[in-house]
Amino acid sequence: MADRVFVSFAGVGDVLFERSLRAKRLSVNVRPGRGVRVAVPKRVSFKAARRFFDLHVAWAKKSVAQMETYEKKRTAAIEEFGELDITAAKEFLVGRVGELARLHGFKYGRVTVRRQKTRWGSCSAKDNISLNAGLMHLSERARDYVIMHELVHTIHKNHGKRFWRKVEKIMGDIKDIRRELRGHLL
Repeated sequence: MADRVFVSFAGVGDVLFERSLRAKRLSVNVRPGRGVRVAVPKRVSFKAARRFFDLHVAWAKKSVAQMETYEKKRTAAIEEFGELDITAAKEFLVGRVGELARLHGFKYGRVTVRRQKTRWGSCSAKDNISLNAGLMHLSERARDYVIMHELVHTIHKNHGKRFWRKVEKIMGDIKDIRRELRGHLL
């Protein structure tokens, strides 16, 4: 029996049903450049996987449409801003993290900067900060907000009330910044 089967669905396109030794349950994911994939655990038949996907077709259609919109906006952003100089972005953002940390009394581990598709930044349990190079396309205030957001995670590891109070104490009203971030593409 084949380990991979493609099935075409209206409004979704070709869906890859792929046997996965790691999968513990059936799952559907949609990824830019890769399309729709159904991970099929070794103990589940492709026929059962197809029935499972039939229940998730509406979600897949919506996700494919969002992915296509994302890709169009991303292409437009690259045309507008050009490709990022990752080296320059790293130098600037690492320096800015240091400045803001010193100014507000934060301690952090390593800082990494790379091109990410799904988030502006993150902070690990070891207080290592990862930033999206795409921050260079944002306003200075939005960039500083993302950096401060991650620095505050070095003391508050969740998005609880104390976390948000600390962010707002440093940044002031952040509604406009959060709106700007939602309007930009990664």
